[in-house]
Amino acid sequence: MTKIYLGVDWGRRRVGVAVSDELGRMAHPLSTLEPKSLAGLVQTLANLAKERRVSGVVLGLPKHMNGTEGESAGAVRTLASKLEAAGLPVIFWDERLSSWEAEGRLRESGGFPKAKGRVDRAAAALLLQSFLDRAGGVFFPGCRGNQSAGRRRDNTVTRRRWFGLAGAFVVLLIGTGLMWVNLPPSGNNGGLVEIAPGASARRIAHQLRADGYVRSSLWLEVLARVLRADQKLRAGFYRVAPGQRADQILRSLLAGRGATVKVTLPEGFAVWQMAQRMEVAGVCAGDDFLIEARSWEGFLFPDTYYFDPRVPAKDVVKAMRDRFQTVWAAVLESAMSQGAVTPLSSSVHEPESIYRLSNGRRWTAREIVTLASMIERESGRTDERTTISAVYHNRLKIGMRMECDPTVQYALGGWKNPLYKKDLQVDSPYNTYRCYGLPPGPIASPGRDSLAAAVAPAPVNFLYFVSDGAGGHRFSVSYEDHLKAVRHLRRLQKRG
Repeated sequence: MTKIYLGVDWGRRRVGVAVSDELGRMAHPLSTLEPKSLAGLVQTLANLAKERRVSGVVLGLPKHMNGTEGESAGAVRTLASKLEAAGLPVIFWDERLSSWEAEGRLRESGGFPKAKGRVDRAAAALLLQSFLDRAGGVFFPGCRGNQSAGRRRDNTVTRRRWFGLAGAFVVLLIGTGLMWVNLPPSGNNGGLVEIAPGASARRIAHQLRADGYVRSSLWLEVLARVLRADQKLRAGFYRVAPGQRADQILRSLLAGRGATVKVTLPEGFAVWQMAQRMEVAGVCAGDDFLIEARSWEGFLFPDTYYFDPRVPAKDVVKAMRDRFQTVWAAVLESAMSQGAVTPLSSSVHEPESIYRLSNGRRWTAREIVTLASMIERESGRTDERTTISAVYHNRLKIGMRMECDPTVQYALGGWKNPLYKKDLQVDSPYNTYRCYGLPPGPIASPGRDSLAAAVAPAPVNFLYFVSDGAGGHRFSVSYEDHLKAVRHLRRLQKRG
């Protein structure tokens, strides 16, 4: 017949709990509780008793060294009555030396005496072991007071007690040590780790230890050996998060989930800005990106991407081109359903593919993307883009120069602001103040809204626009109205 007992060392802030083995001979530390209320403590102990199928509860009774009951005895007796009301038999046991002895044992074993939770559950184990040794595991429900605390113990019982306590503390010490060695070392701020092809568990463990990601290469190697990880580790780059434990790092390596670098490219970025961001993010070298991307200005979709570190630049450009094609196809499909555009080429995915817009003009995909890039750089407001598109469509229709400031900025090699009169004279095919029609190609990467606006301009006859000083623009049909809007802006600037 199994006889499992629960040992409880009560305290005002913490309650240590221990449990015996099924033979009722050896006590083991179980847990330390920090109850918010007496009812909560009773419920927790009742749940533990049901889960462990215990025969009764050995409750430590606080006493002074002269044998009289301590100040907390009343609270303990109240707890006992609540437990008995919950159907749990209770026996009191003298706990005068249990906490002191538990703390002493932890100190001698190299444990952590300042970790009060360990002291409490160790004290509960001492209390329960004392009952098992002295009472021989015979439970007397309803018993009150000191149960033969001075009874002699024979040598067999004494040896059993000390072997049991020693075993419990050894297990506690080993467990504490393993917890410590598994924790990340101080100063581990995370980073990228490269696992070479064919690297053994030992080599990887030493590499992680040398890089400061784990405390012990031996511990990680043992974990890897136990899990037979030598045949499961994949080469590649992996990201170690700040504060990641050794076992978590190993699980990431076993899962084979290589590290990825997140990079966000805003709408309106030119290829040189993308190159800088790629290099800073650690995706690829900026110069390599420029070589691959320069001829695809405007056709690299601005978005958030996830790349492997140090991926070839051509793979990065391909991913961005593929993303552009996906968005471009969706924009075309929407515009075609509204009758705004008609494809005239067998392929709609090439820069020189031809389309007829609703105004009857034929445009290549490159021309549409070029106009979309100008719209993107002119305004960050979605609600204005179709109107700005209409201004440029109207200017093209009557043979008027585009006079788009961002094209001049692009010709100057950067987004210079403000522009001066001498800047407007720069000799470049991208200078739409001097050249008629669209520039030779896109000046930036347009987003979805600007692409849609380029193929479907608003039905308005505006020819001019200027900043309204509040993040938007004022649009005009006549040059006289435009000059009034310019004067209004200058007055605002002077006031500001």
